[in-house]
Amino acid sequence: MDKEYILNNVFVMDASDLAQAIIKGICTLEELKETENLGYQKRLEIDKIIKILGAEKDQWEAIENSNEKDYYLKFLTLFPNGIYAKDANDRIESIEKLAKEKEKARLELLEEENAEWE
Repeated sequence: MDKEYILNNVFVMDASDLAQAIIKGICTLEELKETENLGYQKRLEIDKIIKILGAEKDQWEAIENSNEKDYYLKFLTLFPNGIYAKDANDRIESIEKLAKEKEKARLELLEEENAEWE
């Protein structure tokens, strides 16, 4: 979704998608209002969703550069279907892959050391 698409489709898009666009910085609430296609009820829904997504965004920003798998698992417990859920799952996968690579390298080093002693 790009800004132009969103602004041209405000009327047909649901409040959740519009709120996510705002949280991700694609557009602002003011820009949505300027289209004159944003009804009062949808604005109220967007405000409510933004509060929820804002909490999610704050939590994500607190952990996004961490290498602690448990942080991401906890995040997914709180926001299993959130806008950063895929990112959290990707980080978990990356952390697990790195751990496996480190373990493999450690075992190879041990095998080399054992071979030197024989």
